[in-house]
Amino acid sequence: MKKNILTHAFCFVLMVFLLVPTASATDLANISVQPRYTHVRNFCADLYISGDGCAQCGGEVELRDSSYSANLTVELQRSSNGRSWSTIKDWTTSDTRFASLDKEWYVSSGYKYRVYATVEVSAPDGTVVETVPAYSPTSEY
Repeated sequence: MKKNILTHAFCFVLMVFLLVPTASATDLANISVQPRYTHVRNFCADLYISGDGCAQCGGEVELRDSSYSANLTVELQRSSNGRSWSTIKDWTTSDTRFASLDKEWYVSSGYKYRVYATVEVSAPDGTVVETVPAYSPTSEY
């Protein structure tokens, strides 16, 4: 009787594992892994290019501590081959706890574009304690 219960329990556990869906390699490739930073809570870079070539470039950072300041730089970059990138326009802003930039720039057709954003986090005494990069997805126009 005891052996029969163990056999049924084993079969039940086996069936549960067989019925549970598993993640495929393509599912795992779509997962965004982001590093953890000491002073930066959230940080992102965004790019959208409209049909008439207006690139909307953005960057946003939120710090963990309101006594620290963020120096945010957003660069619009262009590439003709997708391997080497050159900055065609950049903007900078600074603020405590939260900094954001949202700018527009008209781009030329026939290139790939991305936004490269960096944030330098400064302690209350002015010492830079952390520098963090972020990239937007690449867009073609």
